[in-house]
Amino acid sequence: MERKHLYQVDIREWIENGLDAEIMVPVLENRVDKKYDVYLQSFLLPIDAVESDMKNDTYNANTMEPGITVYGSWENDEKVYHRWGNDDDFEPLIIKRNFNGVATDSVEVAEEFRLLFNLYFNSQKNEYVDVSDGEGITVVKMNDKGYITIHKRYLKTYLAVKEKALIIHIDSRCVALDASEKVEEDGLAYRNDENSIFYTLNIGNISTGTKRENYSYIFAKNVIWGCSLCDSNIWSYNEKKNYVDFIIGIDENGKEIRHICNPSSLSNYFGANPTAPHYLTPVYFDAAVLNKYYSKPEIYKVEDGIIRCGVLWSLYIDNSNSDYVSAYLGDLGRDLPSESEQHYWRGFNKAVGGKLSSTKVKRDFMCIASDSESPDFVFKRTYRRANQAYEDRFG
Repeated sequence: MERKHLYQVDIREWIENGLDAEIMVPVLENRVDKKYDVYLQSFLLPIDAVESDMKNDTYNANTMEPGITVYGSWENDEKVYHRWGNDDDFEPLIIKRNFNGVATDSVEVAEEFRLLFNLYFNSQKNEYVDVSDGEGITVVKMNDKGYITIHKRYLKTYLAVKEKALIIHIDSRCVALDASEKVEEDGLAYRNDENSIFYTLNIGNISTGTKRENYSYIFAKNVIWGCSLCDSNIWSYNEKKNYVDFIIGIDENGKEIRHICNPSSLSNYFGANPTAPHYLTPVYFDAAVLNKYYSKPEIYKVEDGIIRCGVLWSLYIDNSNSDYVSAYLGDLGRDLPSESEQHYWRGFNKAVGGKLSSTKVKRDFMCIASDSESPDFVFKRTYRRANQAYEDRFG
């Protein structure tokens, strides 16, 4: 009999590495393959209850469902409603609903988690997505076999704001052990220095009638802690916004001049930061920077002088030139929704002998309504007018 299989070396290494080692953390799993039968489940508990729960290897949450608990005798009892069927402040992150064969069982992500991050459910991919930045970040992945993973940053943020920890419990058993050879009873226990990972391994055999079967099973626990609130992605804990620097010109030696796009560090017409570049300093980009937004018309709208991402954010730009696009340095810091979006723009940033279009100058500095001279927008404008004239005349 293979010792590595019997002692579940693969499963033990997986547990010892920590289940939050990857960006997507497993919170529910029911996996059976040729080697192991693994069942994984999880629940939330108060931080001060973790030490006590980690003293044993058992799943202590049991069934968490709303219900009434009766204390005392029927003659003099007290009936108390518990939201999750316990008074230990345990609660589920994943809710398993069983309809006793009358209807199809289902698995749901806790409503509070979904609403906190305003997650959109993509039914085609069976996943929950954060669309707050326009691009979409997969936060929860689900499959038909009962395997659910959650993005680590969102999970740790959720634990932080709720001031709770997550206990992940693993039950792993060897499949199809050779029964022709009786294994020797053995066992071991592992606990890491932080007391965030604990498991026991038990090996032996059991008689069922005249038949003897070998077994090897692991009961394990992994504590997932929340992050610090300042590292969470929840306003107003993470009020600090990071900014990147952009090329705004070249010096007398031809060396690129860069400056951060933080609006509060720029000068303006009211006397702020007099030695810094002005808020309205033009920053130039290769025209290819717009390809990302043109390629996703269901999310973005590239219009004359502006990019819109639904109603989430917008950025005023000068897109009247065919060779390059420009935006004001302060607008890049104020209007781009994230540091990653700023990095995307910086990838197309370049020093060019460019200038603002006459359309942009008239609109922004002379308060004159002006149509774009770009062939793209001239065509669009003329096309709309032609359609309107046709409709007005012919219906």
